[in-house]
Amino acid sequence: MNRRLFLGTTIPLGLGMAAGLSPLEILTAEESSPSDHDITVEGIRIINKTPGVEYIILPSQERALKHLKDGLLRKALTEAGHKEDFFEDPRFVLYLNVFGRRKRPKGVRHQRGSYEQSYEQIKEAYHLEDKKRMAFAFYLENSEVLERAERQFQIPRQHIAGLIGIETSFGTYLGEYDFFNAGVSNYLRMNKEGFFKRDWSRKQLLLGMPELKKIGLAPLDTRSSYATAVGPAQFIFTTYAEGHFVSSDPNRQPNVFHMHDSIFSAANLLSNYGWRGLSGEVKKDSPAWRALQRYNGCIGHPAGDYRRDHYPNLVVELGDHLQAQIKTAQDMTRTLNHSKI
Repeated sequence: MNRRLFLGTTIPLGLGMAAGLSPLEILTAEESSPSDHDITVEGIRIINKTPGVEYIILPSQERALKHLKDGLLRKALTEAGHKEDFFEDPRFVLYLNVFGRRKRPKGVRHQRGSYEQSYEQIKEAYHLEDKKRMAFAFYLENSEVLERAERQFQIPRQHIAGLIGIETSFGTYLGEYDFFNAGVSNYLRMNKEGFFKRDWSRKQLLLGMPELKKIGLAPLDTRSSYATAVGPAQFIFTTYAEGHFVSSDPNRQPNVFHMHDSIFSAANLLSNYGWRGLSGEVKKDSPAWRALQRYNGCIGHPAGDYRRDHYPNLVVELGDHLQAQIKTAQDMTRTLNHSKI
């Protein structure tokens, strides 16, 4: 098989949230014909969602593809009681941009930081100005729940909203991947040390599929990020299973796609990650800052890596903008009330 694919034109790299992009450097490559966007290997359809990048399927991954449909993952799903044969469903595909290895341009050696994006580029990639325009309407619609979450978890309401805004544009964009397909694609993904991420991806699938079934969703029809994060707050199911996802209503079970539950759960997870207190600005390297890094997973990047701070910056800037809008609205209300006296 031809392991090299040249796909489309380059798009901005985000932080690996619901934008659906892998948190690795983008390497540009030449354009090619549309047929390169969709191939079949070992009877499995493979598509790409990140144009402009040359990918390589490693020999070890090619061997794994041969045994994917009759291997340990299928056995684990069957033993867990999933009778549906998802691998034979026509909707089953693999995402090359999730598990494929990006190929560096010829003659270019990788150097950490050589593909860095400035914060201004990141803001543009995440349409931050558009999200600022959406923020106040989201607050008005969910103010009661945001204020309850603020009181219960001691996380500022504007930053809870800011997180939801950065993750999924306030719940309006839940990812461009299908949960099951993303999970299996991650099953073939290899870490920097050359080991498959099988245990991690198997856990996401085995924990997530029964939860989706409880709320009437099918794994092949459920939107997610490339990393199988789902819902307005972009939870992965290992985090869900640890009890961090909670219901905003004590009289019912939590629903990972329920906006009010997502608001409560984002606040709960930030609190569990060490955010303390409502007063003062969120400063770099403060407990609140580190909680945001942990939420996004960027705290794992080496010290000095530019990606460590972009996510907290985005959430804080959006939250601070919303707080200014809330204050302006409150001041206007007081002025109007005073004029009526």
